[in-house]
Amino acid sequence: MNSKRFDAMRSIPLFLLLFVALRIPAAPFVVTSLKDSGRGTLREALSQGNRHITFQVGGTIRLKKLLEFRGSDVVIDGASAPGPGITVRDSTFSLFGARNVTIRHLRFRWAKNDSFRIVGSCRNILIENCSATHGGDGALDISHDYKTGRRPDGITVRRCLIAATDKAMLVFGVDNLTLEQNLFTNTGQRNPQLHESRNFNLINNVVRNFTVYGVRARANSTGNAVGNIVPLSPLLPKRPDRTFLVDHKSGQCQIYTADNVGPAKHDPNRQGNSKRSIGNLPLGIHSASKVERTVLANVGARPLDKTDRELVINNPRIKFRPSNTSDK
Repeated sequence: MNSKRFDAMRSIPLFLLLFVALRIPAAPFVVTSLKDSGRGTLREALSQGNRHITFQVGGTIRLKKLLEFRGSDVVIDGASAPGPGITVRDSTFSLFGARNVTIRHLRFRWAKNDSFRIVGSCRNILIENCSATHGGDGALDISHDYKTGRRPDGITVRRCLIAATDKAMLVFGVDNLTLEQNLFTNTGQRNPQLHESRNFNLINNVVRNFTVYGVRARANSTGNAVGNIVPLSPLLPKRPDRTFLVDHKSGQCQIYTADNVGPAKHDPNRQGNSKRSIGNLPLGIHSASKVERTVLANVGARPLDKTDRELVINNPRIKFRPSNTSDK
């Protein structure tokens, strides 16, 4: 063994080496019931961590109350379900202080509050190819713990459909967030709203069909917006200035903008105030000219159901669910 490598290993605490060596692989758990609770349900699957969750059934899980996961080391693979896939609805699905979680190919809809929520000291979270729509408040909200101030760190939301909700996505007090190749459509506002969020990467997203505003950064937020498409909304045709907003009145932001496509009279690339990227940009950024086709071909829980398909093909007649809260 290389002596330098050996010396480095000796400097690692013994308990940590033993933990890595003895770590138990994730146990498989197969969801066999669409009921809210009980044996074989998603709620039982999330009653503890260190699990790889797949589905033997397909259909709708109607939650009677909040379903919240606070553990670590979980993969939820919705692509394993037979048709029509898995839809979770009626109450909020939440990650609270969770660690090392991957969720793929699930739909979250029609919750009384947020359809999907990530809160508190969450770490290393990947939400990929999911659909979050029709939230009573947010479709997919990510925020600090309002009681303790603990902040999510290292969250990635990729190729997700975030739609049919007045306040699509609030990002409040989050560090190192990546939003990549998502479709925000048929909403009122918050596509997303970035508030007191540090080192975000808003990369290759498509934002359309909003009635209040598209993207907004405010309250000392810092980050990068690169290769996004934010066209003039046909639902707000006289306000090109509402497509991409940086609000310095609420606290000085530091935003790097490049290769974004928006209305000529309100070029998103002129809204940034940093000449250099904030930290390192992710690899594999697409040119904005090619983004829309890529996003529409891959976004959402696959295969798309009827509701998601109508949203993806750009049916502006699909109205968003009104918010049950008054704040902007």
